[in-house]
Amino acid sequence: MNLDINKKLDQEMQDRIFDDYLIRIKRPKIISYLEENGTVEDAMYSAAQEWASIGVEKGKRISDKTTKSGEKIIRYAKNGESYYAGDGLNKAHVTPEEIKEALIHSKNENK
Repeated sequence: MNLDINKKLDQEMQDRIFDDYLIRIKRPKIISYLEENGTVEDAMYSAAQEWASIGVEKGKRISDKTTKSGEKIIRYAKNGESYYAGDGLNKAHVTPEEIKEALIHSKNENK
C-alpha cells in the first residue's frame, strides 16, 4: 500500500486502508457485493469476521472454541451474536439485519 509510516493515522489514512486493503484484499466479499455480483449474505459474514461488533446470521458458523482439554468445538450463531462470541471480550452491537440494510443501502447509493 506504500503507506508513509511517518504520517498521522488520520481519517484520510484510515479511509485509504479501508478502501484499498480491508474491503478489497482482506475481505473481498464485501467489495464484490458492493461493486459486482457478490451476495449480501457473504458480505455480511465477511463484515462480521472483520468487526466483532457485527452480529452473525443465525445458522452461520462462528469462531471455534477450544476447551481446557484442547477439544475443538465447532459453533454456529444462534441469535445474531458476534463471530468472536464467548471470548470474554467481544459482543455484537449491530444486528445482522442492520448490517444487511446498511450494505444494501450502500450498494443502491452507488448505482
